[in-house]
Amino acid sequence: MSRVSTSIVLIVVSSLTVAAQQSAPAFEVASIKPNSSPPFQDSSWGYPSGRFLVRNKHMRMVIAMVYGEPRGFLVDRVLGGPAWLDSERYDIEGKAAEPDPPEAVLRAMARSLLEQRLSLRTHVERRELPIYALADDGTLKPRGQLRVSDGSDCVEVSRQTDKLPECGPALPTTTAAGLTLSANAVTMDEISSYLQSFVSRPLFNRTKAAGRFSFTLTVPHRFETQGAPLAGDSDALMSRALQDQLGLRLMASRGPVDVLVIDSVERPTPN
Repeated sequence: MSRVSTSIVLIVVSSLTVAAQQSAPAFEVASIKPNSSPPFQDSSWGYPSGRFLVRNKHMRMVIAMVYGEPRGFLVDRVLGGPAWLDSERYDIEGKAAEPDPPEAVLRAMARSLLEQRLSLRTHVERRELPIYALADDGTLKPRGQLRVSDGSDCVEVSRQTDKLPECGPALPTTTAAGLTLSANAVTMDEISSYLQSFVSRPLFNRTKAAGRFSFTLTVPHRFETQGAPLAGDSDALMSRALQDQLGLRLMASRGPVDVLVIDSVERPTPN
């Protein structure tokens, strides 16, 4: 290759590198600080009003939350890295320059922040792992608390004067009866995505049901079996509730799952 050709290649590569750096989203103001409070005390995270906020979370959890679209990784699918990722907890705050950007933009900013401040490098691999399949008998007939929806049972944007609930998944509620989950005018894929946060394995829709559905599902803290409480983990309780109330099944299986592998990471310098 001639000297001129080599120079052209170097210029192009340099231009692409600069463009990539410039296009990487960044918070206007950001801070990462250690938190020595007891675990789970005032622990929270979210994207309120154009910000990325984390309180008292270990860093592996933070990485799991902001990587992977659209719902992040389960924390046990973030592999590798040093022990401090699970033992040390942090507060993180990032504020965007523009008012109230979309959550996807804030997630990208959060990833960029971790990559810069923790020198975090990762890659995604696909591995054969235990999963759950949301299944039916192949001819799902809505029953109990699961019903077909044509969209007339909800509104796109809820207002205080509306008598109908907002379309899409609702916020979970917990009462003495158990955990209540509900959604309106959602697909089976969206139901699987919604339920993912409440089971311990990746959950995939394996039903053959098309269209949209509305449902209310209450997962009791325990079931009574012949007068005695059925002690079980949350997955067992979820499986039983799905079958009894919605006519769906939570089937244990194995399948290809994306995992996030940590190649390198460093403790952040507090600021």
